[in-house]
Amino acid sequence: GVYNPNTLVTNYMDYTFWADYKIKGLFPSLEIPADDIALIGKNKKRKVYYQAFGYSVMFQSRRMLLESFENEKGISLDKSVPMYIKEETRDEKYKIVENMHGTHIYQSGIHSALPILDSIAEGLDYLFIDGMFIGTNKYLDVLQIFNDALCDLDHVMLYNKKLEGLFDNLTYDFIYEDSIFRKEDF
Repeated sequence: GVYNPNTLVTNYMDYTFWADYKIKGLFPSLEIPADDIALIGKNKKRKVYYQAFGYSVMFQSRRMLLESFENEKGISLDKSVPMYIKEETRDEKYKIVENMHGTHIYQSGIHSALPILDSIAEGLDYLFIDGMFIGTNKYLDVLQIFNDALCDLDHVMLYNKKLEGLFDNLTYDFIYEDSIFRKEDF
């Protein structure tokens, strides 16, 4: 199988560890910089699957949180329309989905690794382009842009400009710098 634990695979030693469990491939965290992704690709013991585009799950629970909310408040939500949550102190809206696997909350922006594709492509075995929430036509455009970029890695920023022309909410998460958080900063 292929293991995708969202944020847990952060270095090439994780690939060594999971090789002992007969895992065929892993998705590295999207919260690590390009240098670490390249290092994983260089030293991997299993195949590297990488989500280079798409909305990222920032929270998931096996519990049915929307259903619990409905029961607590005595209301019925229309789950046939897109649902969002919004914090009082931030402008972003976060997509929320509940299905048989539980409740999932997605980041407000679309993760894109297109600007670093030239530095990580050699170590990747599979590139995952997630089209959830963007529509078929835009998804096909994204696939074409990534295909063109993979055929012309010397000009990834040109293709990134095309991608930015399609979406105004691209995020580059942690691809340029490491995530270092100290509890005293919060």
